[in-house]
This record gives sequence, structure tokens and C-alpha cells, in this order.
Amino acid sequence: MEYYWTIPLAIVIVILSIYYFNFRNFNFFKRHGLIHVPPVPIFGNLAPTFFCRKAFPDLLITLYNKFPDAKYCGFYANTIPMLLLRDPEIIRSILIKDFESFHDRRGFADLNDSLFSKNLFSLKGRKWRDVRALLSPSFTSSKIKIMFSLISEISRRFPIGVASQILTTACSQRICSLLKDGSGET
Repeated sequence: MEYYWTIPLAIVIVILSIYYFNFRNFNFFKRHGLIHVPPVPIFGNLAPTFFCRKAFPDLLITLYNKFPDAKYCGFYANTIPMLLLRDPEIIRSILIKDFESFHDRRGFADLNDSLFSKNLFSLKGRKWRDVRALLSPSFTSSKIKIMFSLISEISRRFPIGVASQILTTACSQRICSLLKDGSGET
């Protein structure tokens, strides 16, 4: 009888520890003095996406436009703090100059699709370095200039090929329907 307070105390401790471990990152941007969008518990700033009120790209556009004069701003994907970069110089610095420090970005690696999981943006660590070293010589400015005429020619012929494929498919479907019908009437 004298231990009646232990169960409520245990429940309070469990609730406080769950709260602490799930929401401790929600003051990350405030601690570092960065501009951020205040999060909603559990969902962070992704609540409109979870409740199907906004598509994820539209949500990112809204977050991007929330602080028009800032070079970057923070938001929370669930409980994970994310930094949204707005300044082209900072983006260039991260993606080109300082890529050695920023190669492990969030990507499509969680998907089981082989196309997305082997994408350069999804690879991490040593595998990313190997693929980047393999691809970098292919995209020098001189090689891109050489490929430009080929890409221009293919992009010029592409609509013609698509239109002819559509016509061929439409004619084939019409012929098949006439043969199935057996009447031969149009």
C-alpha cells in the first residue's frame, strides 16, 4: 500500500522520456540561432503532406517562399531537422566546391527500386566517391559541347517519332477492333 505512487511516477517518467527522445530535435534551429518554421509535434512541418492537404513539392515551395530574404531556412521532416537552401552561391559551394564534405545526402536509397537506389544522389560514402570519379570525366565542358549537336538532333526528331508511334498504335487498335467486330463497317 505504501508504493501507490510508483506506478503513476513510472508512467510520468515513461511519458517524459518518450517526449524527450521524440521531440528533442525540435529546438535544434532555435539553439543554433537559425531561421526556421515552427514544427507541429510528431509531424514536424510535414503535417499537410501526411493529411493529404498538400503535395510534398507544393509544401517545399511554400517553405521556400516563407522567408524570401533568407539565404537558408530550417524545417523539420517529422523530428529530423532539415536545412532548405535558397542562395545559389551556397548551393554551388556545397554541390561543387565542398562536395567531399556533403556527399551523404538523403536520397532514394530507402526504395527497393534499382534505378533510384543506384542514382548518384542516393549513393553514400565510398560507393558515391567511386561512381562520381567514374562519371566526372564524362561531363567536362568540351565533351558536353560535343554531345550538344547529337542531343539537339535527337530532341528535334523526338516529337516526330512519338507522333508516328501514336498514329501506328491508333491505326492498329482500329484494325483490331474491326477484325473483332467482323462487320468491317467504319
